[in-house]
Amino acid sequence: ASPGCGEPNAVLPKRTARFLRYSGSETKDKLSFSYENFVEAREVEQRIIKLASLGLSHSDICVLTPYTKQCSLIRYLLRKIKMSDVNVLTTQGVQGREFRALIVSTVRTCREETPDIDHESSFINDPKLFNM
Repeated sequence: ASPGCGEPNAVLPKRTARFLRYSGSETKDKLSFSYENFVEAREVEQRIIKLASLGLSHSDICVLTPYTKQCSLIRYLLRKIKMSDVNVLTTQGVQGREFRALIVSTVRTCREETPDIDHESSFINDPKLFNM
């Protein structure tokens, strides 16, 4: 069997998908042109702690984000709490892999809060990046 496809070792909530909105806003790194969202990264950290408390192993959890800056921030937060073996990947790095729990960190906030950002060119409008 593929990794993560064996017998469940944790009791997971019955809800299989949950979409949450956070009040934080993204910031753009001037050198790499990548984005991060600290409020969302902290919420991801809390969700991972909750999944681990339900008995899910760190290697069965994946955080998926389209931005390398957000990957770095989440990895940093997870290292601080001794959970660095949680998978934190970009959309390109996750292809072909399976996990029992997947957290998607979109980073970018809603259009009303960021009128100066070209949302039409964001990853969510690119089927190659969004359809994983």
